[in-house]
Amino acid sequence: MATTLVQSGLSVSNPYGLSEEHLALQATMREFVAREVAPIAAEVDEQERFPAETFKKLAELGLMGITVPEAYGGAGGDTQSYAIIVEELARACGSTALSFAAHVDRKSTRLNSSHSSVS
Repeated sequence: MATTLVQSGLSVSNPYGLSEEHLALQATMREFVAREVAPIAAEVDEQERFPAETFKKLAELGLMGITVPEAYGGAGGDTQSYAIIVEELARACGSTALSFAAHVDRKSTRLNSSHSSVS
């Protein structure tokens, strides 16, 4: 099995074959979540509040428009980048991850529907 993983470009530490860019994003998000999300996760859930301070910091990192094309002011990231961000947020706070996912999905849906042509 180890030989098969090595031959396919996969490893135990990277079983999904993430690109270097995706691995860097994952590491950045793990650090961000440990520093900014995990310490307030219980409070956010107990008080049923929206963590505006977290979302401001995500915006400062350029992640709020991760799936929006650069031509429209977004980060131009792919679906894998979006999934990595949501997954890492969810490791510490499910409600923050779901709020992020809803925001990004809503923004992407509106952008795509307003720029698509109807035949």
